[in-house]
Amino acid sequence: MSAIKNNDSAASLTKAWLIFAIIAPVYLCTMFYRMAPTVLALDIAADMSFSASDMAMIGAATMLGYGLMQLPSGLLSDWLGGKATLTLFTLLVGLSTIWFGLSGSLTSVTCARFITGIGIAATIPCLSILARWFPAGMYARVSGIMFACGTCGTIIASTPLAAASNLWGWRSAVIACGAFSLALAAMVLFFVKNAPAGAAETKKAEAPRISLLEGLRTVLSSRHFWTLCIAYSCLLIVYFGFAGLWWGPYLMQGCGLTKLEAGNILFLGTVISIPAMPILTTISDKIRSRKKVMVVCILVAFLDMLVMTLFPGQLSKPMLVILAVVFTSACGTSAIGLTSGKELFPIAIMGTATGCLNSLPALLAAGEQKIFGYILQSTEAFAAGDFAAAYSTAMMFNMALLAISVVVVFFIKETYPQD
Repeated sequence: MSAIKNNDSAASLTKAWLIFAIIAPVYLCTMFYRMAPTVLALDIAADMSFSASDMAMIGAATMLGYGLMQLPSGLLSDWLGGKATLTLFTLLVGLSTIWFGLSGSLTSVTCARFITGIGIAATIPCLSILARWFPAGMYARVSGIMFACGTCGTIIASTPLAAASNLWGWRSAVIACGAFSLALAAMVLFFVKNAPAGAAETKKAEAPRISLLEGLRTVLSSRHFWTLCIAYSCLLIVYFGFAGLWWGPYLMQGCGLTKLEAGNILFLGTVISIPAMPILTTISDKIRSRKKVMVVCILVAFLDMLVMTLFPGQLSKPMLVILAVVFTSACGTSAIGLTSGKELFPIAIMGTATGCLNSLPALLAAGEQKIFGYILQSTEAFAAGDFAAAYSTAMMFNMALLAISVVVVFFIKETYPQD
């Protein structure tokens, strides 16, 4: 009997990895589509006579759709199931991307990118499916690998996409990407299941279905959720906001680097830190603690940002690379944060929990960018051309957010599954 059970377990795990092989490219594409317009911006603007403010509107529409859909994506994952939600989102991404490639006006492009933003909010349905296919002890590591695949999507959205655009034109490259997403949607529809067949009946027998409103009330009334949410969100608001807009200008103006040098540092910081999420999640499993890893990572991120804040213009290029790698790697604790969010609640509402957890960073990162910019331009140093001092002042806002994260992380609940 034991041999049969082991064989069944091995077969189920093999199927789980096959499911992962479909889901990982879907998540990779969500990161790819988020970053792709950066590389294509000049081509799109020249082709359609768009101004800088027009391009900013397109980018804002994408992030608005992405941010607004974080919580609904969790609710839909719990209600419709991860498979149906992921199929719908991937279909929306494919269709809207093709629409984007065929668009001829600002209104059309903006609407298409807003829908793309909705579709790329696919993190939660991906995690929902993986949580049901993989054992609890493997979930953190598997989700960490998935997030690392997402980072690869960011890399593909740089030089490879630029090369494709130069070869075929930006419209053909975009349409080809949309067609690929439609193919992924078909693969999810036909080959992905919400859970192993036996597990589905077991879950139904063990617990009644939880309504959307009840699940949302359970999550939002939990003190443990809010401590985790604050620590997690303050870290990622800084990461998304600073890395998404101000890190490049900080390197060029505050540190005196050229555009190419700044780009190389950010590229190396991203590439070298790709293994961070799988490594951190593996460590959290080995030491049987989510909290300890989050505490260390948030402290490291705080100290890293402190160095960048206090010494702009005085840091060598190798040191700036090290700081970029360390900060980006420390922010890899986001995979552990989402795992903790899942472990705080029954699996029936894990989509709601992780969707709520992901909402604040997605929605508030744009606010961080605006506040940072306001502080930067309001300083006397900026007006006088002393950019190093100006950035040092503006980055105190990031330090305040990270300080909140440092304090609150000590109060989060340890969620590693107990034997």
